[in-house]
Amino acid sequence: MSGSWDVTVGLWDTATGALQTLEGYSNYVNSVAFSPDGKQVMSGSYDGTVRLWDAATGAALKTLEGCLSCIESVAFSPGGKQAMSGSCDGTVQLWDTATGPALQTLKG
Repeated sequence: MSGSWDVTVGLWDTATGALQTLEGYSNYVNSVAFSPDGKQVMSGSYDGTVRLWDAATGAALKTLEGCLSCIESVAFSPGGKQAMSGSCDGTVQLWDTATGPALQTLKG
């Protein structure tokens, strides 16, 4: 999996080397992560959005919006039910991956 300055996420099949390109961002993709069960991919962009994708099909599942600044990092919780994103403005948002809304914004 890769994030790119060409505003896409690349999902690579390690067995065949085939590339599936996930699109929908308006600025470059800075961070990507697999869910603990490997079924979802999360990506964060400098356009201020976090997206959830189906890892098997590449289908867009959710766009998590509400960040006021570019996304620097993304990570899933160990159980995969929550996710976090870190923004350029120094905030961290905790997300519910099933329903989508931000549960909490931490400022530091």
